[in-house]
Amino acid sequence: HHISLSGLPVFGEGGRFAGYRGIGRDLTLLVRAEQHAAFAQTRLIEAIESIPECFMLLDSEDRLVLCNSRYREVNAAIAPWLVGGTPLSDIYRVSEERGAVRPAAISLTERFKPGAPHVGEARLGDRWFQISEKRTLDGGSVVVQTEITALKRREHELAEKSALLDATLQSMQQGLVVYDKNLHLRVWNEKLYDIFRDLVPGQLRVG
Repeated sequence: HHISLSGLPVFGEGGRFAGYRGIGRDLTLLVRAEQHAAFAQTRLIEAIESIPECFMLLDSEDRLVLCNSRYREVNAAIAPWLVGGTPLSDIYRVSEERGAVRPAAISLTERFKPGAPHVGEARLGDRWFQISEKRTLDGGSVVVQTEITALKRREHELAEKSALLDATLQSMQQGLVVYDKNLHLRVWNEKLYDIFRDLVPGQLRVG
């Protein structure tokens, strides 16, 4: 049990000490509640630290509440400003000055507009990040910054291969056509179009 005691000495006639007078309170439930709250906060911080993505929490006044180590690692250029209570506007300003990733999905002036997007992309050197932002029930925001560099490289590789394939098809001297399993026309080259455009005008349509 946890008990709070307070009291004053009591003196009788002639200044003789007669004991104490005071009150006592049982603080057991309060202490346990504080211990549970501290334990829950510790578990929350551990969970946030275990997230592989960059994580940031803002309050209803757009001030930084906390961010995980991964966020500080990726955004090392602005690490001194990533402390609790820092306004998001200051983090934006420093990010632009130091060439760091912008810490939210959209600009400050657009964040509160109805229908404004909550997902964006940002580039830092040769690295790409997707930034998603979601409002919390108390008016704050949760910002998650995920590296998508591998995905962007894959998209670039596919685009290059697609362009190469198209160039190959268009350079062929033979007409070529591709149908899907439902016999819908999907791909043809210009040579095929040149052969048939006078015979079946308007019929070479995808789908």
